[in-house]
Amino acid sequence: MKNRSLSAAGLLKSAGSPSPEVIQYAVNIWDEQRRLVDFECIRANAPLGTVFGLEPVGRRYSDLWAVAGGANLLESFKWVAETGDRFEQEIWVGGNSDNPDYWFNVTARRCASGLIVKLNDITAIKRAQRPMSESWELLEQVMIASGIGIKLLQSIHDESGTLVDFAIVQANKAAHQLLQRTDLIGRRWLETYPRDWQNGLFHQLVAVSQTGERLQTDVQLTLADQRVWYSLSATQMPDGIALTYQDITDRKQAEEQLQQTAENLQAVLDASPTAIGYAKAVYDDLPEPVDFQIVVCNQKFAQFTGLPLEQLPGQSIAYLSKRVWGSFSSLEPLNMLQQTGAVLYRERQEELTGQHRWLGIAATRHQGGLVLTALDITDLKEAEAQQASLQGQLARSQQTLEELEQLRQKIRQQGEFLRSTTHDLRGSFGIIQGVTHLVNLADTEPERSNILHMLERNVSQMTHMLTQLLDYARLQAGQEKVELARFNVSDLLHPLLDGIQVVDAERGLTVSAAGPENLWVTGDRVKIRRIVQNLLLNAVRYTGSGSVRLTWGTGEEHWWLGVEDTGPGLPPALIYRLTGHSATEDEVKFYSSAGGEGIGLFIVNQLVDLLGGQITVESQLDQGTQIRVVLPRIQESTPAH
Repeated sequence: MKNRSLSAAGLLKSAGSPSPEVIQYAVNIWDEQRRLVDFECIRANAPLGTVFGLEPVGRRYSDLWAVAGGANLLESFKWVAETGDRFEQEIWVGGNSDNPDYWFNVTARRCASGLIVKLNDITAIKRAQRPMSESWELLEQVMIASGIGIKLLQSIHDESGTLVDFAIVQANKAAHQLLQRTDLIGRRWLETYPRDWQNGLFHQLVAVSQTGERLQTDVQLTLADQRVWYSLSATQMPDGIALTYQDITDRKQAEEQLQQTAENLQAVLDASPTAIGYAKAVYDDLPEPVDFQIVVCNQKFAQFTGLPLEQLPGQSIAYLSKRVWGSFSSLEPLNMLQQTGAVLYRERQEELTGQHRWLGIAATRHQGGLVLTALDITDLKEAEAQQASLQGQLARSQQTLEELEQLRQKIRQQGEFLRSTTHDLRGSFGIIQGVTHLVNLADTEPERSNILHMLERNVSQMTHMLTQLLDYARLQAGQEKVELARFNVSDLLHPLLDGIQVVDAERGLTVSAAGPENLWVTGDRVKIRRIVQNLLLNAVRYTGSGSVRLTWGTGEEHWWLGVEDTGPGLPPALIYRLTGHSATEDEVKFYSSAGGEGIGLFIVNQLVDLLGGQITVESQLDQGTQIRVVLPRIQESTPAH
């Protein structure tokens, strides 16, 4: 009790001295039941009277503190006196709550048998805070509308001045809503977020407070068993920092989904056997792209270019062009592709893994950029080469088969013609032998003359057949040679025509000719005569009545001769033979039935071919045939076939 009195005396002494604080000492007042009912002020310093407008010494607190803005201070003072706990509260005096005359910070503590009450004038501070409070309320409304939370942190230092924590001195409603807490204000940071020491965020906040360097980062919290992402910004303030929060969970989830999609796409690209890369166009304020930059590619594309996969995004196509195309480094083909959309494709061979491989490289336009692909087509190229080789072998085999078939046909035809000619020769010899016996039996000179005439005709026919057979054999053996000379066609053809006219006058067959009298050409006179002779003889032989017409004429570089008759016409098989095709069974039979003279048509075909000419045939059954032979005006010594 003595210590208490001394303490009270000291306080009273200090209260009587000049001070910027309003200080008073009040003693307890008890009722008859020893209940604390009031306090009486027994000592106060000078400024107190000015504030309350009356002298407080000797007055009870129930009257004295009634001017304190309706604050129920008496009950609070009783609680301090009874419990010994410290009390602190802000009160206003005079005026009204919207515009009071004074603001005080009131503290009370028990002392001996009473109270020591201190009042600090905070009117100037409160008046300064009023516009700040209004601005804060306005900012609060804006932040709530935008979903941005704000917290103001005050630095806490230990006795050595080291920053050891932050106190949350202010937080707006948005911050409470975002962080799903209502007890933020007044709490310490590490008490509220203990894991920030381990994850390094607290040390980052300390750096902001000490260096003034702004912090912008994304943080993740688990609230109600859900992961929530915030964008956190920290800015230095006097003796603290200001934090802003914005919920970016949707954006983070979208980024995670996009990242997962990108990873899945990359996995698909990497699984492809094709090297694939996408490059976007770079324009640099010019109408045409100045370059293309790789945006995404797969591992095969990295192997194709010879660069690591992580170095390719952003890489210039101008730099990679030589690696990609191997031939040109200009962007002109790619710009043309960008304008027209036409696919650009190249094939090139290079050495990969110690082997020569073929690559098919393509570029296609796609969404303001290019898609580049490269595929190993070595197997395809080898298959194409093998296919080409097989096709060549097949063509050669087909040609060999055709040549064998032609040889077989030729051998067969030769056999048929030889058999037919042999048969005719045997017949002619038989006739000659019989006629010879008849000569000895003839009784009169006219009979003998007729028999000799018959014998002469058969010998002449047999001689002609042997001559043709010899000609045919020489042609087949390649022993015929071209003997060139300049001659007049008219001089060659007219004598042949005269001989035919004499022979066929008795049959009522008209033989005529038409052509220029002067047509000079260079060729083999003898072989051309044999061609015309064979054509005329065959026409006369198969035209029983009617006409046979020989014509000739000229063009710029060629001349022609033709034989036209009104005979029975030629079968298609024979036409094929005369125009250069192999003889058929029908054709062979036709020649065989024609006797030895039939071989003449084969001789015509061989001779025309030897002289570098062509045969055209127009024929209708029962109406006649027109055969035209076209030969060069100036014959070469070795005609081209």
